[in-house]
Amino acid sequence: MSKRKYYEAYQKRYKKIHKKFGKSWAGDLPTYELKKWFEKYQIKKGSPTLELGCGEGQNAIYLASLGYDIYASDVSSEAIKWAKEQAYKQNDCNVNFFVLDVLNNNYNEKHSAIYSISVLHMLVVDEDRKKFLDFIYDHLTDDGIAIISIMGDGKIEQNKSVLKDAFKLAERPFEDKTVKVATTSCRIVNWDKFENELENSNLKIKEKFVSNKVSGFENSMVVVVSK
Repeated sequence: MSKRKYYEAYQKRYKKIHKKFGKSWAGDLPTYELKKWFEKYQIKKGSPTLELGCGEGQNAIYLASLGYDIYASDVSSEAIKWAKEQAYKQNDCNVNFFVLDVLNNNYNEKHSAIYSISVLHMLVVDEDRKKFLDFIYDHLTDDGIAIISIMGDGKIEQNKSVLKDAFKLAERPFEDKTVKVATTSCRIVNWDKFENELENSNLKIKEKFVSNKVSGFENSMVVVVSK
């Protein structure tokens, strides 16, 4: 068996919460603001749109309910299993959910639209972050756009992740209680660092802003990028 990578720790966390509580770790609310962003940048409902790091599927299911054609991926097979079950409960919701490790690029399709909500900040190693952004560049069509959000206010930088502690149990709040779940990683960067990373992956910023409307986070840095 290959060694587990630190960014796969959510698999263990999802499994525990799903089995013990029968609920999603991240709750049921999607980022409703995606509708406005999709409309502003004229993302077509008939064109397959790729989500990277869909987690338990809240955003993919929401967008599919609006008529968008969503291909939603995540490194966690448990998250994908859960997302498929939730989509099945909604008879009119058709999402193509599948397991994908973006850092081991084994995906061949290109898309005119890609989005990733609250994922990149879970990657703490520079090389891994570049692979993630390179994947977006490589899988965008020449006229395509990508929407990327990461935790942060654009000013503060923070990286308290200790990679050897990934998967270790730690107490975390869940609803109105505290539970012991797998430790996961997080790295917050400022605008200068983030813009540098995008430039190094040849992604051009069309718009950037800080939003307080990304589900689950007080502040998120959001960029819309193209080739």
